[in-house]
Amino acid sequence: MQGLRHLTPSRDLAGAWCDSSLLLSSVLEALSFATPALEKFFIRAVLQALDAPANDAARVQAQARAFVGEEASHSAAHRRFNLALLGYLGSPPPGLRPLEAALERATGALSLPTRLIAVEVMEHASALLSAHYLRREGRLAFGCAFAQHLFAQHAREEIGHRAVIHALAGVPRVPQRSVRALAWAALAFAGAGYLCLAVPWIMFRKRRTRRNINETCA
Repeated sequence: MQGLRHLTPSRDLAGAWCDSSLLLSSVLEALSFATPALEKFFIRAVLQALDAPANDAARVQAQARAFVGEEASHSAAHRRFNLALLGYLGSPPPGLRPLEAALERATGALSLPTRLIAVEVMEHASALLSAHYLRREGRLAFGCAFAQHLFAQHAREEIGHRAVIHALAGVPRVPQRSVRALAWAALAFAGAGYLCLAVPWIMFRKRRTRRNINETCA
């Protein structure tokens, strides 16, 4: 994320800044708001796993520390972008607070092996989405250089994160199909619920802001 240091989020993010699509711009904004909470959950689990004697191998330690560093950089960059988004949104999207609260509860209530399975599943889903995004990224037109660099760099770094989690000794090597199935189901349910609340709300705010600008200029 070092390339973002010389870039600043665009002052006008209220429009369709990604490929002239209000929907795609709103989806990316909703994902950006959720990113710091998700990566906080990931970082806590990995740091706790590193305290286990079985993870004292230099290679595992190096990979996990690099993972934590990248996730922390992602969070900082997304918080900076989110702060710019609040300039027109006024407040975070609905659904974000319950999502943050659910991740906090999961951190305290679930065992470390279960949380690591959840992190591995979420990183697997993130890698699939990132690969799809990178295949399309070259054909997308961006109205914000900061956002373009942010999402592309984040996607590239997410590709290898699942392998880092899998290398930790705390991840059960038994298939654990039922736990993984529940993790996938929870991810799908929570993700769909959050996006169904956040994306239409962001689109409404964008349309309202654009309407207000047009009325002011008329």
